[in-house]
Amino acid sequence: VIWIVPFVALIVTLGIAWNAFRDRGAVIEIEFADATGITPGETGLRFREINVGQVEGVRFTDDLTSVVVSVRVDTDVAQYIDADASFWIVRPQVSAQGVTRLDTVLSGGFIEGYWDAQIGAEATRFVGLDRAPLIRDDQPGTWVTLTMESADGLSEGAPVLFRGVEVGRLENIRLDD
Repeated sequence: VIWIVPFVALIVTLGIAWNAFRDRGAVIEIEFADATGITPGETGLRFREINVGQVEGVRFTDDLTSVVVSVRVDTDVAQYIDADASFWIVRPQVSAQGVTRLDTVLSGGFIEGYWDAQIGAEATRFVGLDRAPLIRDDQPGTWVTLTMESADGLSEGAPVLFRGVEVGRLENIRLDD
């Protein structure tokens, strides 16, 4: 009779361990140019400012040109992360429009992810963006492409004004092919 108590405790412990193992989520890998501000066990993955994952490891690619960040994603959102998902590292930024993401100075950087609400084919390997997109694809609006001889005085993120009212932002200033 005395051996029943340790045996029941062992069964309960194994059950709790199995539930924790089963519910721990999927691992995805994101390749970035560098891993500034990324610390395994501390850096999180956020979607719409909600923490949905945690960085488990950082390693170099085989050719040492970039780093691969392994992120464990919560099970409730892992099914939505498909090949169209995008990821970028959020750090404080100083630009002509001001300083943004000052909260990361104290709390540290994090990885921001974006994906839609459609369940697609599972993907586990991604290439991270160098910077956050200024506008996401799900936001309403019209994309306009402007071509000009010179971009003097223009910078990404600068507002587009119509009669003094902001109606858009400049994004992706680059040289024409």
